Amino acid sequence: MKPFITILLALFSTNMYAQCEQAFFSFDEGATFEYTSYDKRGREDGKNITKILKVEGNEAFVHAELHDKDGKKIVDNEYTVLCEGDRIKIDFRQFAVGNLNDKSAKDAEIIMEGDFMELPNDLTPGQELPEAKGTVTIKVEGAPMNMTNEISINRTVDGKETITTPAGTFETYRLSETTTSSMNMMGMRRTVTGYSKTWVAKGVGMVKSETYQKNGRLLSYSLLTAFSK
Repeated sequence: MKPFITILLALFSTNMYAQCEQAFFSFDEGATFEYTSYDKRGREDGKNITKILKVEGNEAFVHAELHDKDGKKIVDNEYTVLCEGDRIKIDFRQFAVGNLNDKSAKDAEIIMEGDFMELPNDLTPGQELPEAKGTVTIKVEGAPMNMTNEISINRTVDGKETITTPAGTFETYRLSETTTSSMNMMGMRRTVTGYSKTWVAKGVGMVKSETYQKNGRLLSYSLLTAFSK
């Protein structure tokens, strides 16, 4: 007969795996996502290639690369995603600009600090999601002062929608997001508010996103164009 603790751990692992399977993210090691960005006229503007490098317990280690429309890599970033209880928690480093290859920023040091952005496994239209806050500090060698950007993200569940992209057809929830960025540089502060919508599917994560002007006009959008496990 198996010791009680062995049975308990097995049940816990099974339950945790089942919860992660219900998450709005993939916890499949090696899973790769290709997102293609477009401007408001539908012209391709770049790609984001994201891969789950490894999964240890309830933690996924993610690598993301951003390429411009000519295929040149401009961002290289890593962050983690946790599956905890009935939700996932996304490391705020997801929003880091990474290692810029631009010559003018080669000496920049970028520091990300902030909350994990939470996304429950069960979403309901009208639901308000927990606010996420963080700070991006950019230090440039030789510059007299650092640049600090304080970010807060508020999200509401709009509803359910079936979305078809080049990667397939997905049952999604649509989230409305308001992002406030308050930038402080050389004693001057400027606050900008951005508006977006994101469509998320279980076992995948983001399938589509759109950004808008304050008047509601579309600025750009992104689609999941390839997905493999």
